[in-house]
Amino acid sequence: MVLKFPRLAGWASRRGSLWLLLLVLVVSLLGLLVWLAGRYESSLVQSRLEDHAALAVTDIRSGLNRNLQAVQALHARQRSAEAWQVLAAQLLHEHREILRLEWRNESLAMLGFVDSSFRKPVFERLDRSSLQADASLACSEASRISGPAYSTSYFLPQADGLGMEVSDMCLPLTEAGRVTGYAVVTYSLQSLLSELVSKPLSQGVGLSLTEADG
Repeated sequence: MVLKFPRLAGWASRRGSLWLLLLVLVVSLLGLLVWLAGRYESSLVQSRLEDHAALAVTDIRSGLNRNLQAVQALHARQRSAEAWQVLAAQLLHEHREILRLEWRNESLAMLGFVDSSFRKPVFERLDRSSLQADASLACSEASRISGPAYSTSYFLPQADGLGMEVSDMCLPLTEAGRVTGYAVVTYSLQSLLSELVSKPLSQGVGLSLTEADG
């Protein structure tokens, strides 16, 4: 004779279902914890990158301001073209991010220029006279605001088949409140990152400059 215990069988079935439900809840909780930990780590990395980017921007602005002061000091008093070239060459030797420095009169005619000694002249393939638009616009803006103005970046092909992104800075030179000429500085955007951003910030990360549209 076989005895059956319906209540015990039902309890065992319910207990098995409870254990299964508990197991599902534990696995779900562990998965949620892993996901939250990943999101937290990702947010920390993003926050650290944003802090580094802000510090890099500060470094670049400080470096550009120092360069501006050096260019202003170069034109603080009247010099002959020969004396200007000697001092301008020294300035470029101390600032590798500067590719070229030009001295122009009030009509933007060239009075003198010096190319960086660390590389071939950047306007070797395309003559400077064919790429006047960006510098002219920057100088027009500089004259309007009576201060330094930067051009948008533009691509400059090189003789080796490669090229680089550059930008011009134009500084109006004044005497007794009247514009007597302009100093035009051509920057390498890549060198701005490598030369002006502090080394601890650039280690282990890739730095790049992007347009506003990405």
